[in-house]
Amino acid sequence: KYATTVLYALTGVLLLISLRVSWRNSPLPYNENCYCTMYEVTEEEKTFENLLQTIPMTASITSSPEIRPHVTHRMHSYTVPYATTSAEYIALIDQNRLVGNINPKDFENRLIEQLKTNEEYQLVQHINHFYLYKRMTPEID
Repeated sequence: KYATTVLYALTGVLLLISLRVSWRNSPLPYNENCYCTMYEVTEEEKTFENLLQTIPMTASITSSPEIRPHVTHRMHSYTVPYATTSAEYIALIDQNRLVGNINPKDFENRLIEQLKTNEEYQLVQHINHFYLYKRMTPEID
């Protein structure tokens, strides 16, 4: 009986410690360690989202992984590096948007530099870290 009581007490103490540690170190809004800005939608993100919605539904698009969820409802939606030479639109973000990782994105930044001199694509809009390009020449079948 004594061993069972000690085991239950030890289990209870460990449970309380784990709950306290989880509560203190969680990313939830009630916590002082919250990365709440990660969950806030900026005006530039809203503007870029509205711009993405103006793209015709039948158009093909390739995009950075962070943008892809906003265009997946299309029949021809790709994630870079796929379809970067054949898509009608290219939507990019030039930096990572993860907590603690806002470093420049290598592939996207190289692609942006290439698109600056590419006569097939024209910059539709550049909003801070977001870029939207449109193919100006028809796709070759």
